[in-house]
Amino acid sequence: MGGSNSADRVNWGQLKGCNVIIWPDNDEPGFKAAEVIKDKLNKANNHIGFVSIVDPSRLQFNGSVYKDLLPEKWDLADKMPEGMTIANLKEAIENVRAAHLDIQANTERISWCSL
Repeated sequence: MGGSNSADRVNWGQLKGCNVIIWPDNDEPGFKAAEVIKDKLNKANNHIGFVSIVDPSRLQFNGSVYKDLLPEKWDLADKMPEGMTIANLKEAIENVRAAHLDIQANTERISWCSL
C-alpha cells in the first residue's frame, strides 16, 4: 500500500500551527491524498495559517505556466525531468505560497471592510 493510501491514518496534529505546502504525487491517488491531508491539517490548525497544494500538472516558474511537464505518478523523490532544476521546483513552491498569501490578504481585507 503506497503512502498516498495512508494519508488518512497519520496524526497530522503534529503540524498544528505550521504553514504547509503539499506536493502530491502526479496522479489521481496523489491528488486525493493531498486533499485528505489538507483537510486534516486545516482541522488540526483550526483553519489558522495556511495549507496549500502544488498542482504538479500545472507548474509556474520562470514567468511561465508549464502544463503536464512532469510524468504521471512523478513525485519529489523521482529524477527531475530533462531541463528542470531544483531552482524551478523552489520557484513553483514559492509561487503557490505567494498566491495563498495574496488570497489570505484579500480575505482579511474583505473581512475588515465587512465590519
